[in-house]
Amino acid sequence: MKAKTIRINTDVTAVKILGNKIFAGVGGHVHIFSVENGSSRIDATLEIFEGQKIHGFCHNTERDEIVVFGGRLFLIFQLKKLKECSIIDSPVHKVSHWIQAVHWLQDGSIALALSNNMVKQWKDGQIIASVQCPIKCIIYSALLLGSSWDSLVVFSGTVFSEVLIWGSDGQVWHQLKGHKGVIFSISFDKSRQRLLTSSDDRSVRVWQKSADSTWSSCSLEQVQELYGHQSRVWRALPSKFGLVSIGEDSFVCQWDDSGKELSKMCSHQGGSIWSIDICDSYLVTGGGDGGIMCWNLEHGFETKQFGSPVNVRKVAWTPKGELLVVTEDEKLFIMQECGSIEQAPFNVQMIEIFQDLIYLTTVSGNLTLVKDVRSKEAFLTGRVSDGAAVLSVVPLKPTTFLVSLSSGERIFWGFENGTLERLASYTASPKTKGVSCGLCIGDYCVIGDQDGFLQLFNWKSMEVEQNLNMKSEGVTGICMFRGLIWATCKEGKLLTLLLEHGQISIVNSGQPRLGMLAGLEVTSLGLLLYSFHRVNFSVWSWDQQRPIFKFHCPGGGHRSWDFRLSSENKMCFAFVRHKKAFYQQQRLKDVAAPVLRTGLHLNLINCMVPLDSNHLLSGGEDGSLRISDAVSGSSCTVIQAHLSSVKALLKDKNILVSAGGRAQLAVWQILNINSNWILKLVTSHMLLESAEKSVKAPWRDSYLNPRADPESRYMALCLLSHNESKLVFLAACSDSFLRIF
Repeated sequence: MKAKTIRINTDVTAVKILGNKIFAGVGGHVHIFSVENGSSRIDATLEIFEGQKIHGFCHNTERDEIVVFGGRLFLIFQLKKLKECSIIDSPVHKVSHWIQAVHWLQDGSIALALSNNMVKQWKDGQIIASVQCPIKCIIYSALLLGSSWDSLVVFSGTVFSEVLIWGSDGQVWHQLKGHKGVIFSISFDKSRQRLLTSSDDRSVRVWQKSADSTWSSCSLEQVQELYGHQSRVWRALPSKFGLVSIGEDSFVCQWDDSGKELSKMCSHQGGSIWSIDICDSYLVTGGGDGGIMCWNLEHGFETKQFGSPVNVRKVAWTPKGELLVVTEDEKLFIMQECGSIEQAPFNVQMIEIFQDLIYLTTVSGNLTLVKDVRSKEAFLTGRVSDGAAVLSVVPLKPTTFLVSLSSGERIFWGFENGTLERLASYTASPKTKGVSCGLCIGDYCVIGDQDGFLQLFNWKSMEVEQNLNMKSEGVTGICMFRGLIWATCKEGKLLTLLLEHGQISIVNSGQPRLGMLAGLEVTSLGLLLYSFHRVNFSVWSWDQQRPIFKFHCPGGGHRSWDFRLSSENKMCFAFVRHKKAFYQQQRLKDVAAPVLRTGLHLNLINCMVPLDSNHLLSGGEDGSLRISDAVSGSSCTVIQAHLSSVKALLKDKNILVSAGGRAQLAVWQILNINSNWILKLVTSHMLLESAEKSVKAPWRDSYLNPRADPESRYMALCLLSHNESKLVFLAACSDSFLRIF
């Protein structure tokens, strides 16, 4: 029986854009994707090299041939032949040293730059010429330019922090010095006549070539030294705006012509970004998590100021993408897409929008519901307070909303046929800051407030049946996604909760490290998290595990702001700063680029168990548990479960035990809600540090006196027995003990 690989997950070390096709090197396999109208599909997966990673692609447009190379191996095949039979039967060729660069020459031969600083010419299955650089050294990168062997220009990035520029005649023309580490990449910006280099020293350097001169006679001057990465910079490529760099720190940095940093996006789950390619206004990256992502390079994110008035109190976007602005003197203004401003015939202090209804409220308790703020005719008017100040109004359903008052009272209001009706109420602490969000689920309503509490209100009993302290600075958002309740907290905590048998239980609690989480929403792009970090507002895609939008927004999220995906497929963001309104708009198609392949674990995958025929659960060296599709490999659920690596998994029926570093165990209940697999934490355990004085050889008397070492690792798990009330299992530990739980 012969095994067939249907999915491989490892570093994506090469990517290449060819029209609407994207080639990706994943291990020794080539994955070919088609991208059209913002969506993608995989066309083929082909094994090229066995036991050798692919490091690059080189395409010949005239011959429609492509070279795939990695290590000391390379292979040439025709794209036309690939389209016809979806198989590569070309022979694999081998050279004496690692291949750092490949370049097609006009006569159909190829030039190979090798790691020993030698260049060889290959044609029709054999080496026909070679030249050795007189400066003999190991090189980690290379670039080849020229149409023929005689006019070939070689750029060598050495381990001695130099860039050597030499020709096929063996003469060294330039030695560029400035970097303080190994040169990892060299690329040439033909339109600007600039050489781009990246290095182990965390920098990207730009060298300007003198105009109208050959490489042998030109002058080269370092004009920019760019620092934006926190670790090694693997690659820097020219773009229409300037250049783009990637590195070990998981950042994609974009720079303009002057060297100003345009954007800095973290991706690939914090892992190294190994490969990149750019075509017009978008780029593709391949990461250490096995993910392949597309990015849009358009920079239409100019921040505009609302021309008038000043002393702005509140901003809100309508579903059509019109910006509503409330001033401190209670005036309401409308800004249309063309930039014109008009005043609405209402006095208002607070504004909320739910579907097609706009809630206009004053602190004293006057409420007006309208569908068009330009019209004086109101959908509904009434009072929602008998004297206490209104702190917040939170729409819950199309005909139901919640009002929180300064007295601590929280009142549910409903309306039908133009009549306002008080449905129910309950009282919180008079010192409460007010309700921030709410969600109706069947007979229940889950309410989050600015004091960090979640209340479960029962519509049948008209009472609060559960009050959970989230131990946070405030709940900022709540929604329903994949059968679970998701909630964000101000200090950056993300909670998933399960409503079951009239009770809310916490399924998982994590800290995505996105800064202050200001809210979340389920949209056409899946679950989006909104966060403020330093001077940026970010829209984070939970499914793609990456930011898809980032705005410059100094000042944080404590002031009024609003984000909306408009009905015209625009991303709209507005905020108040120094009592002035600022806004930004961008077309969704210019921002949201497809993810060709979602990543899995960053490091080693230590253990894996099947959940069903289509889903796998894995534990990795990165400390996470992941439920993924067995064929596509896309992650369905990601849980940062352990402080250290997950070394072993034990599954029996609907119970899962995970164990690993830091002597940590976790027991989970496996749930399937609406065809979504969910892990609910039941209990966890860690070995405590021994109170006894440590000894150098604890194994000598271990059979008499076992010592708990918190640095121990659980290496393997074995089930002993399992009934309805008890699970007994054995754990093999790195400190030589067997422990029974």
